[in-house]
Amino acid sequence: MQNSTLQLRMVNSMQHSQQVFSATYDYLNLGVTYMGKNLNETRNTLGVILQNEDAPSNFVSLASNTAWVTPNMPAAVSSISDQIKLNQLSSDAFVSETYLKGNGGNSTGTQSTYYFDFSATGTDPSGRVASTQQVVFSITGPSL
Repeated sequence: MQNSTLQLRMVNSMQHSQQVFSATYDYLNLGVTYMGKNLNETRNTLGVILQNEDAPSNFVSLASNTAWVTPNMPAAVSSISDQIKLNQLSSDAFVSETYLKGNGGNSTGTQSTYYFDFSATGTDPSGRVASTQQVVFSITGPSL
């Protein structure tokens, strides 16, 4: 009898953890879909990061976007937070002729590819179960 009670608790715990994982995954998936469908809003949101790329902890939250509607969460999840951050530019990017800030008057290579980390963290009400997931995406735009 005691063994089956322990097994039941373990299954319930795994289901609870799975709900947190699934809700966080859904949030991330909906966020990527939203950014793909709302390119003007995405450009505005990511442009803030690109304009301040020198700040080491520069990031934005999709939740700060006025058009973003936070998806409904199951009762097992108390909150999901997100952040979008510009990946560290490699040192090669700064010596490249496409780095316009470092090569004044140069007009070659006016397009660059920027890589962003989009991560979401979901937690349960007790704070004991958390799920952090991340996706990296790239956008081609004007060189810095």
